[in-house]
Amino acid sequence: MLGVLIGIVAMFLSRWGPPLAWLRRFLGLSVFRSHRLATLRDVLVVLTLRASYFGVFVGFVVFVVFVTMAVRPFGAAVPLSHVIATVPPILGIGTRPITPAGLDTQQSAVVYFYGGFAPEAELLALA
Repeated sequence: MLGVLIGIVAMFLSRWGPPLAWLRRFLGLSVFRSHRLATLRDVLVVLTLRASYFGVFVGFVVFVVFVTMAVRPFGAAVPLSHVIATVPPILGIGTRPITPAGLDTQQSAVVYFYGGFAPEAELLALA
């Protein structure tokens, strides 16, 4: 919010305030060349990529919360740090074309990673 306010003040000063020659010199540095040459299409591509990365991050957080909540009724008290560390391999193993439709690979990964926290039968019921 503060950044937006600073941006609005900077826009106001650049139009109606004193000349900001130092700012123009600063923005004229070669570091900002890519920003000056960027087209609207480039900006939209970057925004789309950022949105997709954010969506993946939100999906990961939702899945971690789901796994943390789902293992509790089965008597497994898996620490959150362990869940965060093991969710990516479990999801990755489940997407590999080792077996048809990933059957049993993801379940085996759940039993392997969370086997020390609950009996195997209860973990298979979870997976």
